[in-house]
Amino acid sequence: MRKAPVAIRQCVIPSIHTDLEVFLALVQTADHDVAKVFSLIECQAIVQHVWSQVRWIAIADIYVQLLWILLWMGMSFSINNEGPTGVSYYTGIWGLVLSPLWLINMLQEIAQFVGHRSWGMSMEYLTSPSNWVDVFRMLVTGGLLSILILTNDEHVNTASLRVVMACLVMFRWNKSLYALRCIKTFGLPMLPILRAMRDINAFCFVLLFVLFGFSHTYYTLGIHQDISSAFNAVYRLGVLGDFDLQELEGVDPHFGVDGNTMMPVDPDKTSMFYVVRVFMIVATFGITVTLLNIFIGVLSVAFENETEKAESTFWHERSHSTLMFCATVEGFYKMHCPFCRRRVLHKRANAHDQGAGKPMRRTATEKADLQSPRHLWYCFRNDDDCFDAQEEENNFTLADVGELMEEFEGRQSMDISEIKHQVKHLSAQNQELIQELKEHRKESAQLRRLVGTQP
Repeated sequence: MRKAPVAIRQCVIPSIHTDLEVFLALVQTADHDVAKVFSLIECQAIVQHVWSQVRWIAIADIYVQLLWILLWMGMSFSINNEGPTGVSYYTGIWGLVLSPLWLINMLQEIAQFVGHRSWGMSMEYLTSPSNWVDVFRMLVTGGLLSILILTNDEHVNTASLRVVMACLVMFRWNKSLYALRCIKTFGLPMLPILRAMRDINAFCFVLLFVLFGFSHTYYTLGIHQDISSAFNAVYRLGVLGDFDLQELEGVDPHFGVDGNTMMPVDPDKTSMFYVVRVFMIVATFGITVTLLNIFIGVLSVAFENETEKAESTFWHERSHSTLMFCATVEGFYKMHCPFCRRRVLHKRANAHDQGAGKPMRRTATEKADLQSPRHLWYCFRNDDDCFDAQEEENNFTLADVGELMEEFEGRQSMDISEIKHQVKHLSAQNQELIQELKEHRKESAQLRRLVGTQP
């Protein structure tokens, strides 16, 4: 059995693990300080404790997201295949099945806003772009489900409805992936990938400018009258390395008859024959060879850097998602939901919240903390005291400890005996010195008397 040393500690500040201001300070940690802050066991302990209170909501949210995906897949298969009685897509039934999930998401979003408002953080909620994206997505989803329920199969083949549905499906897949970030098994390997993709924004901006520049150059040659066709050709040439010189030149090969066989015949050279080939060489070297290889290097460095701080990034992301779920719990608590009768984080009163000269009002939680303070205890693996578990001689048992204690006591008794002997020896030497000093004083006195009697 492998053994690992652990350490147990206590936060001396009472109720720090339920203080909203403390948790907000962790959530709002700047990116350049994340590695320093969340490498501390104390910060991880606070986040882990609060997370344990809302973990059930996070797991339920993941299952809801996965259920969304399964139902969207069922609807996609349904609308792309005819029913047994001809064209029957059952979109009204699918809309009714998806409606309860939509209501759950709407209640969750409303509870989040109510929770932020209860904490006095309405502006933080309203100024968050991600919240507006979620609200917009849910409104569009609600409108789409209403159309499907009310009109059944009437508009199912409309291009606009299919586009909206496709966008919602993509949003839902991304939402499901993002919901897994707070689970350590998925979050630790996934977050470096997502963060690395975010870190290459500047390079993607440069690459986009180069692509548009080459597309504009190619479009100016007048080979394609449609700018989208010109961009597609340059994208295939530069990014995918897939090109056809005759297609870039804007000509098509034709077939000739050679006996009984039809053979492709190259078209005649156009005025853009050599221009297209020079353009192909410059574009492939500038984009395919140079920029894309730099892109691989930049992406590798970004991924390596994010992997080094993956642990701290994970705890920071978990704190973000935990705060969101705590706001949901706070909102349901304020709405007097029967399944949510206990708050997780509490905003505590302070002197700035009170008027001048007025006594400070304390919340019920603060009064309870004053009467019986609650402290956060946490346990963690202490590798500084870790012995090598692979070596048998370093695995100490209770018998080994007893033998070591007996050996130590034996050595201690021997050391005490030796010290006593040395003390006795020093005491005897001290007595001899004292005796010699007395004799020396007598001799000095006799000499002084003799000197005093001489004329």
